Amino acid sequence: MFQLLTTIIPLNSSKKTRFLKYHIYSVIIFGLLYWIQDNIINNYPKFFIKYGFGQSVDRPDSFFYWMWFSLVTQTTVGYSGVANNGKHVAFSKITKNVYKILNTLQLLSIFFITAQFV
Repeated sequence: MFQLLTTIIPLNSSKKTRFLKYHIYSVIIFGLLYWIQDNIINNYPKFFIKYGFGQSVDRPDSFFYWMWFSLVTQTTVGYSGVANNGKHVAFSKITKNVYKILNTLQLLSIFFITAQFV
């Protein structure tokens, strides 16, 4: 993934610019992944339940919700979980294992991106 980002962001740009761009690209990439997994789980619920990836909810959240969620996660603001029908759900109560994996990877990306610039 780092090699992909270095082709998009030239290494000769300033450290601050690259740091900011890496985080912005991370927000966009994870926002898309959250949105995709949400739609796939809702379109193929039997497959995800069969293989233990989690359960669907009534309807998938909008693309803009997942972009907002990704931004909140990447900036480490954290508003106590995801909203399900307007109610916040704690991480331990979330039944979507794919979501948990993506969220953990995004949280780790914060450390990895920052480590590149220390």
